[in-house]
Amino acid sequence: MQLEQNSFKRAIAEGQPQIGFWVTLSSNMVAEVIAPAGYDWVLLDMEHSPNDYFSILGQLQAFAGTATTAIVRVEWNDPVAVKRVLDLGAPGVLFPMIQSVEEARAAVAATRYPPKGHRGVAGSTRATKFGRIPDYAHRVEAETSVLLQLETVAAVEQAAAIADVEGVDGLFFGPADIAADMGLIGKPADPAVWDLIRPVAKKLIAKGMPVGTLVLDPAFAAELLRDGFSFVASGVDSLPCTIGGTSTGFHSHKRVQTLEDFKGLKLRTAGAFAEIASRLGAVTVVIPGSEVYEALERNVIDAVEWGSPEINRSTGFQDVAKYIITPGLDLSGGSFECMFNPTAWDSLSDEDRDRIRMAAKKTLFETWVLASTSDLNAFETFVEGPNEIVRVDDAVLEKIKQVTYEWEDEIAAENPWFKKALESQRAFKAKLNLWPEYRFQIGSLGQK
Repeated sequence: MQLEQNSFKRAIAEGQPQIGFWVTLSSNMVAEVIAPAGYDWVLLDMEHSPNDYFSILGQLQAFAGTATTAIVRVEWNDPVAVKRVLDLGAPGVLFPMIQSVEEARAAVAATRYPPKGHRGVAGSTRATKFGRIPDYAHRVEAETSVLLQLETVAAVEQAAAIADVEGVDGLFFGPADIAADMGLIGKPADPAVWDLIRPVAKKLIAKGMPVGTLVLDPAFAAELLRDGFSFVASGVDSLPCTIGGTSTGFHSHKRVQTLEDFKGLKLRTAGAFAEIASRLGAVTVVIPGSEVYEALERNVIDAVEWGSPEINRSTGFQDVAKYIITPGLDLSGGSFECMFNPTAWDSLSDEDRDRIRMAAKKTLFETWVLASTSDLNAFETFVEGPNEIVRVDDAVLEKIKQVTYEWEDEIAAENPWFKKALESQRAFKAKLNLWPEYRFQIGSLGQK
């Protein structure tokens, strides 16, 4: 019996983009939902999740036999913890909070047998197929990914030296902790954070060191992958059923990046988005869906909105419009909630409630996992074609937020039901923006 090849390690060494997913719910059943979704890699988290070695074992078993590589983030740079997850068969380890060359060397040493390191030797483990892989000790070094996480300004400044440590396979930037270290806690997407990360990442990429990160914006994830990031996670399992905003981007003939660019833009849209776009100066056009392609092709309209890259890929709009404008318009009042009639819920037996909870969890979770994968793949299709991805300026995003809130407040003043739903959504969205500290656990259906 042979030790399986680590496809993730080979892919990042060759510069092949690897799309990932963050797994935090500490459940082998959740892992089984994610496993067939098609991610290149996942991160099983022991640092900020209630995982123990048994729960990690169950999740590793769920990903076994799939094309997804399961990396384990240990609680700390601790050789005992590293030894135990490697003995469980983890094909890679992410070490949190690496601050120096010395800590990087210690991390690598924890994954190596003597004389290169100090990992303890055990013959009959899951990693060795309980003794059935005779050359495991000789080959495991070549098949184990050693990834180091940089989470402070000081660590980022030492990135080049840390990258030179022999045995390091990749450096992972932690934007949430870097933001906190910069005094921007809760703002991992702040431009100042990425103004620090991106130049350093560019230098690492130039010297052949794979770099990765976690971001929750699929468009930004795709942008980082295009810029040379090798492994980027773009979703978290604990955020599948949220009360957040919906947003829509554009396929456009014109480059739309500033507020001035919106003025006079002939945009095919409808409903609330039409109201918001018109307040930005756009000329909104309402035409049937069956006529949009022709209208775009003949320049009757300048742009058309889209909600999901994957759903809109089949329309072919990207074949006739040069630009993909993102993130587009945001509408906090257009989001979805998990709603139940309290009277009907109370009339159900405990058994029926459990069945409904389980069905809802599975449906929502599968939708979340599969959608983020397919949307990223769609973005890649857009980029491979004639399209240019344009991210609107921060000033536009602020203006969109302003006019959206103004419009929502006007509707709420006239509609008591809308006002109640809007207040609930805005309150939740405020908490969701602190995502490193806040997790909305799935399965809360029926709670009052």
